[in-house]
Amino acid sequence: MRFVARCRVQSDAASWAGGPNPAARIRRFSLRRPPVRRTVVPLVVGGALLAVAVQPAGASSVNTAYVASASGVVNVPQKVLSFFPGQPTSTGRILAGGSPGLVIRSGQTSASSTKADATALPVTLELGSQTVLTTSAASAHCVNSAPGVVSGSSQINGGFLKLFGVDIPVPSNPAPNTVRGLPGIARITFNRQTTAADGALTVQAIYVVLFNNAETADIAAVTCNSHPV
Repeated sequence: MRFVARCRVQSDAASWAGGPNPAARIRRFSLRRPPVRRTVVPLVVGGALLAVAVQPAGASSVNTAYVASASGVVNVPQKVLSFFPGQPTSTGRILAGGSPGLVIRSGQTSASSTKADATALPVTLELGSQTVLTTSAASAHCVNSAPGVVSGSSQINGGFLKLFGVDIPVPSNPAPNTVRGLPGIARITFNRQTTAADGALTVQAIYVVLFNNAETADIAAVTCNSHPV
């Protein structure tokens, strides 16, 4: 089984608005299980990093939001990343192709001293010839409403899991840690919520673990600390 994502990211304002921009910088990445003895080469984009930033030291004091990431056989850094303090907003246009694979056409994120938001739209996740997850939008939100009080939620708009020709609706407001197991294929968690030892809450609208834990991917993810930063 393969898990493939091929993306172009255009980060300038004109391309986000949908207008043509031949001069826009383009980033491509491919995510697939490599054959034996094949070396995975780090991603290089003409010597430049696009829509990716290094978080400051002491990540526990930073609220973050990003549209997508993946790790495992091949690591894909957080896309369309925002964090506070530092980079409070980010937008990006992502064009992807390949089957099976992950397609997210665009995304936007924001982070402040008390909250973080991430939205990916639309989303197509192909896990095999007979298994496809589609949504018109997937978003995650977290907020620190008072010192020591942090909460989060996810929304899945127009979500369907097509399994062997049958469309299974995905709840638009899934309860925390709603799991859909696909034996021999993957495990999908909607509105995944985890709390760190320091009280920081991470919310992932869609979290996917491929069979045998070979690869993981998350779509629309945010983290908020238990106290304002």
